[in-house]
Amino acid sequence: MSLIQGVYVIYKKSILELLEGRICSIHSYEFMNAKKKDHTISEEDIEYLLEMAPVVVLASETDDILSTYFVAGHLGEKLYSILNLCLGYSKELEKEEYKESLQRFMNDIKRVEQMGLLGEIIEIE
Repeated sequence: MSLIQGVYVIYKKSILELLEGRICSIHSYEFMNAKKKDHTISEEDIEYLLEMAPVVVLASETDDILSTYFVAGHLGEKLYSILNLCLGYSKELEKEEYKESLQRFMNDIKRVEQMGLLGEIIEIE
């Protein structure tokens, strides 16, 4: 419990559709249109959301760097790609025996870039 830095419930239709792959990018017309229809939850909705909506728990051993995460509910590879990118990678991945892990990380970067979120997550010069 002491490692938990945040608990997030994903309930906005625009974000869910992006993560599920029904919308390809945050820059698309479909995303902008869905975002206009999003609404804030009310107190009455919270119990339903906790039962039905995906929940993401972020944890950190150092209070400022993401160490691990837990996802309740399934939203496909896109959410995991975002979270893996936020975790970063170790120089260990550059070793030949971790070539497959490095390739998965590179694929995560491409997936996040296609969603239009790469610049939102990391500072690009």
